[in-house]
Amino acid sequence: LKMVDRLAKAGIEPTCAMFTDILDRFVKATRFDEAYDLWERMHFVPGLQLSCESFAVMMRYCALQGQVERAFFYLDEMKSLGIEPTRDTFHALFRACATAPHWVNGYNDVIFD
Repeated sequence: LKMVDRLAKAGIEPTCAMFTDILDRFVKATRFDEAYDLWERMHFVPGLQLSCESFAVMMRYCALQGQVERAFFYLDEMKSLGIEPTRDTFHALFRACATAPHWVNGYNDVIFD
């Protein structure tokens, strides 16, 4: 998060791709608290539009954390923002489902709506 602050101080507007790269590095390094903090922060950056790639990273986060319900929440959020899921998004979602400690009823239709 310090890097984003440093960019802003230097007058460089961080893009969604920049945020997503940092988010991905946090997830891959299992720095989950920092990843989630950055994700939350991304929602409040003026003019920043979340991308399909951002959501796919957070679904991978969910897979690593065993949080399948949250992954479905992200899918719902994508749809509410008018972002079309891609093959990578569904791959990340299915991976979260595969690593879930239990089956979550009620989400079967969400995937295909």
